[in-house]
Amino acid sequence: ATQKKKIMLPSIFDEIALKDWLWREHDTRDEDTAASRISRCVVRGFREFKLEVPDEKVEDAIWRSILKALEKTPNVSKRIQNDLRLRFALFGSSKDESSIESAAGDTTKRVLYLNDGERVECVTMRHGVECVTM
Repeated sequence: ATQKKKIMLPSIFDEIALKDWLWREHDTRDEDTAASRISRCVVRGFREFKLEVPDEKVEDAIWRSILKALEKTPNVSKRIQNDLRLRFALFGSSKDESSIESAAGDTTKRVLYLNDGERVECVTMRHGVECVTM
């Protein structure tokens, strides 16, 4: 039996991949400016995200925050905004290998496979609805 290799999404922080994607698939006239604006919104999204419901995934909350920032950004079309999440990864991981939730539900320990084939262990700590630490 042959095993299919999973296609990895480039990181949203990969500026070269972002510019190339804007140029190839969105025929962006000034991909440098568009990529710069998107990058600023990504950083803002990470800085300002909030979990709005108790069981919400951190990644979903960050994407929502990024897209909210992009709505106010000139020259970044709705089509680009919608395609970003499908074409880029926030954390660069390819697979959540395993996760263990604490009995209290306030921490989750995960082992992730990264794009480079390495594995990393991380812990997500939830300090109420307003604060999450990874």
